[in-house]
Parts: sequence; structure tokens; C-alpha cells
Amino acid sequence: MDFLDLQIPPPSVWTKFEDLCRALFAAIWNDQGTQKNGRTGQAQHGVDVFGQPEELAGTFHGVQCKGKDGRYGAFATSAEFDEELAKAEKFSPQLARWYFVTTAPNDAALQKHAREVSQRRIEHGLFRVDVFGWESVQALLAQHPEIIDEFYPELGTRIPEILRRLESLPAKIEEAIRETATKQSRPSQWQSVDFESERDLGPALMGRPLGAADVKACPEIPEAKLAHEEIERAYSARLVGIPGAGKSVCALQTARRMHDKGWRVVRCFGTSGNELCLTTDDIPTLHVVDDAHLLSDETIQLAEQATTSTKWLLSTHTAADDTDHSAGAIPIDTKRAVAHIASELRRNRDETLRVVMRVDDRVGDDIGDESIDNRLSAAEKADFPWQFCFILGGGWRRAKLAAQKAHSSGNDLVLAATAIRQIASRDAQCQKSHLECLLSSAGVDTDALDAQVAGLVRERSLISIDDLRCPHQRFTTVILGRILEGQSEDGRQAIGKMLRAVLRDSEMPLLGLFLLLRELSSVGRGRRWTRLVKTNWLDPLFERCRSARTGPEVSGGAHLLNEFETYTNDWLQDVICDFKSVIANWIADPPERTGYAIGHLLNVINQKDEETGREILNIAGAERVARAMNAADPVHAGDIANMLSLAWAGQDEKWVSSYLRAIDRDACKVLVSNWPDDAYISSAAEYCRHFVSMEEEFGLDLIEDLLPAIKDRMRANPQRTFHELDEIVWHSLKLFDPLEIYKGKDGPTKRMRVVGRKLCAIWNPKDLASKLSKSSKRDFQSATRLLHFLRNTSKSRFEATVAALDWDLIDETIGDDWRTGKGEWVRLLGQTYSMDAGRKAAANLIERNLGTIVSMPTTLAIIAPEQAFRHVESGGEIALCYFEHFDWRLGPAVLAKFADHRSDLVDSLLKPHEEKCGHVLTRQSPSFYNDALLFLRIHWQVANGSFERMLGSIDPDKARLSWSNALRGKKAERDVGAYLVERTLDRSDALGRVARELRAQFPASSIAQASHLKQFEE
Repeated sequence: MDFLDLQIPPPSVWTKFEDLCRALFAAIWNDQGTQKNGRTGQAQHGVDVFGQPEELAGTFHGVQCKGKDGRYGAFATSAEFDEELAKAEKFSPQLARWYFVTTAPNDAALQKHAREVSQRRIEHGLFRVDVFGWESVQALLAQHPEIIDEFYPELGTRIPEILRRLESLPAKIEEAIRETATKQSRPSQWQSVDFESERDLGPALMGRPLGAADVKACPEIPEAKLAHEEIERAYSARLVGIPGAGKSVCALQTARRMHDKGWRVVRCFGTSGNELCLTTDDIPTLHVVDDAHLLSDETIQLAEQATTSTKWLLSTHTAADDTDHSAGAIPIDTKRAVAHIASELRRNRDETLRVVMRVDDRVGDDIGDESIDNRLSAAEKADFPWQFCFILGGGWRRAKLAAQKAHSSGNDLVLAATAIRQIASRDAQCQKSHLECLLSSAGVDTDALDAQVAGLVRERSLISIDDLRCPHQRFTTVILGRILEGQSEDGRQAIGKMLRAVLRDSEMPLLGLFLLLRELSSVGRGRRWTRLVKTNWLDPLFERCRSARTGPEVSGGAHLLNEFETYTNDWLQDVICDFKSVIANWIADPPERTGYAIGHLLNVINQKDEETGREILNIAGAERVARAMNAADPVHAGDIANMLSLAWAGQDEKWVSSYLRAIDRDACKVLVSNWPDDAYISSAAEYCRHFVSMEEEFGLDLIEDLLPAIKDRMRANPQRTFHELDEIVWHSLKLFDPLEIYKGKDGPTKRMRVVGRKLCAIWNPKDLASKLSKSSKRDFQSATRLLHFLRNTSKSRFEATVAALDWDLIDETIGDDWRTGKGEWVRLLGQTYSMDAGRKAAANLIERNLGTIVSMPTTLAIIAPEQAFRHVESGGEIALCYFEHFDWRLGPAVLAKFADHRSDLVDSLLKPHEEKCGHVLTRQSPSFYNDALLFLRIHWQVANGSFERMLGSIDPDKARLSWSNALRGKKAERDVGAYLVERTLDRSDALGRVARELRAQFPASSIAQASHLKQFEE
């Protein structure tokens, strides 16, 4: 007879089944102290039997015995499982493992449910759970015949046969239990990422941790595409950025791309170890490692080296600044990300408004509401995506509320401790023990810490019980500032003591401590909270800076020495004088990726005292620095060049002479001639500019040698590479000079123009035009600058390129931006003005979109004056003023065009801007209007009535202060001030009295030049 027909039946009554479970698990655990929990009728918290496994002394395991109507009873359900598990959570002390044991047959659906629940719990640090149906219980009984003998004596004569059959079951459950118990709660290194569920933008606006469900709602930033392309080519990539740059979401956006192609995506759970093993099955898999900066470089490198065509790796790394030139590193451009996010949310204005209104009821389209357009404009000024969401969602309201709630519940010092540690540790995991230590150092009672932490988790000020960090690292700064504002002096002193403990903690990275000190100086007006840090608390940091050797240590040390200026009375004397040799050694032998930090430090020293800066450079020794440069690989050489440029190394002719004599020029030429394809061109540009500033001809030779090595990349992506060539085209060749700083004898030389033409020759005009026509909005700026460079360098190539532009593609990209007239596309069209064909093409484009434009930029009005006339005639505006800035540069040309050709429209042109103009002319700083003279002269001449209305809108008290500053200022400011006084003297109102007072106070400088008062000829 088959064994399944002879299986052991479950006990006929539930109490007998409970006794069986107690005896069976006592044998499995080898714990004779295993007991039934309470008695019938008492609350048992989901545990009928509990004990302590011998191999895991000190931990408790629990069993829930679920009887189900004898042998042929109903199956246990997932709902029952969840209900009993919820009760087991309350068992005290906390369990290490829990078993749901039932008399019902094994149920695949219930077993799957239990496995999934258990996996999620393990990932969150909670105890493991299992479910055993009756077949599993039988398999366990097979290992313990004494239990069968005790509970089934009637089967005694058949025990040998039964045991043979039981032992033939494939599942060796007891062995699995013991093996797993030994490895109890060890989480899987990788967890699957599911993109099926979706959320809207709400969690991002609320500052919540974002996951796979948020990827679709968050506009994909450009680096996601770059990371995808990098991984496809090299199997691995790194996303690098400062805290709050959006690395985690960008990584998930990249992962979503792979998921949509059918790849499995897994994410690393816990990155505190030093072993990272990729999955070994045959499924194509993208492995995502967040916070990889917490792992050693060697660990990440080994994992990257283990990637294959079907096992890819994407990691995110937090850096103190956004300079990381590692192979495969993709730095996140936060400003570009913000601009892109803002643009995409504007495209979906209605949906954006719906979500923002949900999180901030002050925003809406009704009268009295704050406009969503204004809120988006304000958010667009943010430096980081997190800050963008914070502003768009009115995060300051919730930060203040979070601090107030924490204060009212007595949890504010706990939250402050969390924020301090999170900043200082660079967002490392935080456990309860860390907070206990920090709070105790400040004399804060920790008896109620469990309840305090639970309260902060409920309020979403902390992520979870197992992850005691604020939802966002940058948010910690806001919270810390709010907490300090609402504290008593005793509370502030306690926070000060916590700061002291962290500053003395040698486990905290120097970069993290630098960030803490920097943020502390920025959260209060006048750096008010820096007083909490006593100067002598910095002594341990001085010693750590002195012994810094590795890249992160030196970078952190240099940043810290710089930041100490805020915390010391005589920075140069008290700090820098004792570190001259240390800084000099850093300069002479800079570790990789430290150039910016060291150079910035020496830059500040030079601004304070050039003699001290020169002394440090001389201690470093020009020859030693040259040897470091000669030995450096391409990226490191660019980093050293950046360091020396920041350090004003080119200011000392003697030092430069010694340095250049020691430079291996042939090696320099070989280095740039073989510039790697995976190294940033910007590093090469910095390298070349460094030598141009010291020995122009040699530096120009290097640029010529570089061009063949980068020509393919220049052709493939002209916008991006031109942006990277900024240091060459602007400061080395001086042929792209938007600020017009290279004039006269400082302008470009004949040799520079020759090299510039060689650079331009790399691009075929038609191919270049095709690439520029396909520019995204974020690339319009680079495209505009490239055309500007072409126009200054090779007029024929410029004209051929403009003639081949695809204006339909450009128009399509501009899209809805025609309505507001804002964006780099305006300047792109402006570049065409110098040639007839380009100007006509741009004018046709403007004509096509004239009905969409609300406020026409002055650039467009100059390109297409006829369209500008019709626009004003139909009630539209020309944007003479924007964001409290008046266009004094192009405004005169627009006004003159209207006066010459459509004088009947001049009043309509000016009227919307009269009060704005008056406001700008009374800004406290005359720099807002130092170029206003020409416009004011034309305004007075062609529209005197409008001019007088503009003066009538001016606040006399503001005019007194502003014009006084102008009359004391530079010549251009004095000229404007004098002109305004002259045109206002005869007024009989308060402004006229102000003008007469200023004439008496400034009898010479308030008199306008006669030529300025003369009218222009018609």
C-alpha cells in the first residue's frame, strides 16, 4: 500500500495537537524548557508554544498551533496567517523566529504567501516566519521517533516501516531548520525591484524616500540615459553627485529602462560589508547598489570587474563635490536636472497643479491662491532636485511643523541627534545604539528612546525603526535649523555637546564633518549657531587633518581647514600657519580627486594673504609638483592642473620658471595626443589652459596635439563636447568671450585664431547643423555658444552651418516656450541676426508662432520688427523688463525701432513697463541700472509723457538712497544718477524735492554732462 494512504493522522483534538507541537519543537530545539504559552482563554499574542533553541541561546522562537477539523479539514488561509502574525509581534520578549503550524494539508498558496512575507520582514530586520502543514509536521516527526511513540503508541509495531517511509520524503525539514537557525536573519544581499505599481509626484514633494513606484512620476533626468548607454557599452557605471543630487531616483530610472527591455532588476540590501557578489543564475540582471560610497573602492571595483554581458552593475556614490573622474563615473548636473524637471512639469501643468494642491492648499488658480506658475518659477531657481521638490511642495511649512511636533512631544533632541549624525556620517545607517551614545554624551535621558523613535517614525521624520535617518539628508539641515530656533538655551547647549561628541568621533569621515560644520554655519542668520562649537573642540580635527593621507582624507582635510575660518578668530595665524608644511605636501603629492579641495583652500589663503600662499607653494617646491604632474595619468593630471590654477601658481614668475624647467614636455604631448575616450574632455581642457597661462605657445601646442584625439567625440556630440571645451575656447583661445574680458592687448593673438580655426575645421557645417537642430532645450545654450564661437572664428563655417539648420526641428523643441518667451532658444535665434539668411529664417519662425507669444523677448523684437509691431498693436507686450531686471542693453534698440517706424505704438510699448522701470531705478544698488543712460535719453525724447509717468511712480525715499549711492559710485552709475537728478529738478512733487536735495549734497557729480542732455538727431 502507498505510504500516503498510511500517513500519521493529526490529533483528534486541538489541545492534543498543541501538546504534540510542544514536544516536537522541544526536541528540535533541544530545549526541555519549551513551554505552552499561558492557558486556554488567556491572550497568547499569536504564540502557543515558545522556547530557546540550544544553538541560539538567548533568543526565543514561537509556534502558533492552528488545528483544522481533523485530517480532512479546511485549509488555513493567508488572512489567518497575517492575523496571528500581527499578534505574535506583541509577544515579549521579541521573537527571533515564528512558525505557523497547522493540521491542514500543505498549501502551496499559503506557503508562497509566507515566503514573501518572511522575505520582506528579513529585509526590514524583523523576525523570520514559516508555515508548516501536516505533511511537513510528519517529516519532522520522522526525525524524532520518541515523539511518535509518545503520541501514537498504536503505531508502535509499524514504526520501523513508517520511519523508512517518512525518511524517504524529499524535504529534510529539521535539517533546514537547524541550518537556517544558525544563519538566522541573515538577509539576502539582493532584493528584486518591482516597477509594476506607480505613485504620483506626491511622495517626492513631501520629501519621502522614493522607490521604484515613483520612477514614472519623476521626470527622467538626462544622466539616466547616459548611465544606460554607459552600462550597455561597459557593463557597469557609477552615478556620482553631492547629497540630494537625485542619484537614487536616477539609478531607478536607468533600471526602469532595462526592466522595460525584459531584464531583471535587483537592488543591494545593506552596503556596509566588504563583499559584493553578483547573482550567478542565467537570467540577464541589472544589479543596483545605492550608497556605494559606504563600501570600499576595492569592493566596488571587484564587483565591476565581475560584470558580464548579462550581469550589469550600476552604483551610486555620494561625493563632497561633483567632481569625480573615475572611469564610468557620471556626475549628476543638478542645475540641469532641476531645469529639466521644471520643464517637464510645466508640460503637464494640470496634473502638476493637482498634486501640488494636495500637499499645499495655498496653491491654486483661484483669486487669492498662489499661482502654480509662480511656485514653479521659484522652484526652478533651486540648486538641487530635492530643493526643487521642497520649494514646489511648500516643504518649509512641513519642516517647521515637523520641528514643532518633535518639540511638543519631547522628541526634538532625538531628531537633532539624528540630523547631526546623518550629516557627519555622510548618510550612513543609524541604529538605536548610535543615538543612545550621542544623546548620553549630552546628558540627555534615553530611558524613553524607544517611544521617542517610534513617535518620530510615525510622523515620518525618521524613515523606520530599523533605519533611524531623516527621509532626506539635505532635509536634516532644515530640521536642525528649525530645532535650534525653537530650543531653550539649555537645549541648544545639549545640541552643542552632541556636536562636540561627533567632532571627536574618529569614525566620522572628515568630509562628513566638513559638511556638518558648513551646514551649521548656513542654517542661522549671521552664522549664529557656530557659537555652539567651541574652538578647542576642533583640536582632534586638526590632528586628523595633519595625518590625512588618502584621497578622501586629504579632500576632507582641505575642506575642513577652509571651513575653520568660520570657527576661529585669526584663521591665518591660528590655523594656516601651523599647516603650511601639511598643505605644501598635499600640493607636492596630491592624491587623486583632491585637486579642487586643495586648490580652493590655497585660493582662499591667497585672497587673505598672497605672501602666505606663495610661501606654501615654495615649500611644496616647483620641481616636486612638476614630478607629480609628469607621473600623473590623464585625469589626475587635469586635477593637478585645476589645483594649480586655483592656487594662483602662475602668479610667481620664479616658481613658474622652475616648474616649467622640470616639466617633461614630450610626456605632456604624448598625454594629450592619446587622451582616453573614457576621460572627460574638460580635464584635458583644464590641463591645456594651465600651460597656456604659464607658457602660451607651449599650451597652444598642446591644444593642437589634443584635437585629433577628441575629434570623434566632438563630431558625435558637438553640444556636450563644446561645453567641456569651455576652458580652451574661452580662457585659452579667447575666441568665445561672453563677458568681454579679453579685449585690446589681452585679446586673442594670431596664433590663437589659427588654433581656433583648426578646432572649427573638425566639424562639417551640414553635419554640425543637423546635430544642432536636434538640440534639446537643455542643449540650446551650448548650441548658442558654439555658434558664437564659430562666428568669431570662422565666418564662412558659421554661415554655412546656420544656412543648413532645420528650423522645423528647432521650432518643435521650443514648443510651449514660445508662450513665455523664456529659454536659451531666444539667444540661439539671436545668433542668426548677423546674416540675412539666418535673420529671415528666424523671422519666419517668429511669424509662425506670433499668435502663441504672450511676452515677446527684446531679441525677437530686433530680429523681426514687423512682427513686434503687430504683436504690440494686438495688445501684446515686449519684455523690456523681466524679474525686476530691465533690458538696458537691447531696450534702446527696440524703443528706437518703434519710434522710427511706428511712433503711434510707442506709448503702448512703454506703458506696461513704466512702474517696473521706476522700481528698478530705485534699487538700493545702482548696479541694477548703471547701463540705463541710453534708454532713458531715448525714452525722454520720444515719449516724454511716458517718461514723466515713470518718474511719478518712483518712491522718493528709495530714490534718495539709491541715487545717492549712484552719485558716489563708478562713472557709469554717476552718469545715470546725474541724468535722473537733472530730469527731476523741476518737478513740484516730493521726488523733485529729493532731486534738489541731491543737487545740494552732490554739487559736482549731480550735474549731467551736456552731451547727455542733447537730443538725438532724427
